[in-house]
Amino acid sequence: MNANWAEENLKTIRSLMEQARLYRRAMAPLALMVGTLGVVAAGLAQLLGWVGPEYFAGYWLGVAVVSALAALLLIRRQALKSDEAFWSPPTRRVAQAMLPMLAAGLGLGLFELLEHPGSRDSVRLTAFWLILYGGALHAAGFFMQRGIKLLGWLYVLIGL
Repeated sequence: MNANWAEENLKTIRSLMEQARLYRRAMAPLALMVGTLGVVAAGLAQLLGWVGPEYFAGYWLGVAVVSALAALLLIRRQALKSDEAFWSPPTRRVAQAMLPMLAAGLGLGLFELLEHPGSRDSVRLTAFWLILYGGALHAAGFFMQRGIKLLGWLYVLIGL
């Protein structure tokens, strides 16, 4: 085992422990913003009549992209405000933990878009997305407070 690798891991763990309070503070506005975007997007879909399997994957992938960009901008603003690096080792670890599940969800959404509109199954895709998002939250929960892992399990159970 490389001594530098072990030292870097210890520094990351120490930094995560020191910043646990900061993560809790930073997550609240992020969760509120993304949740609000989701509720507004659901209302907008109803208002515009973009409901049903033919619209589901494309519309919600678009909402996910907008939400991800808004979240990145908010995280960057928080990092600048507190004089911290945006892409710090702890942030990198959390992103690396979540990325496989989120990438799988993106892939399933893109596969759904490739299906003929008459054969799309938005219920199945919703279940997959809930399960994969729950897995991503659970993975991120190893670097945050216990509640995130429990929330991840809740998403997985709802998706089943």
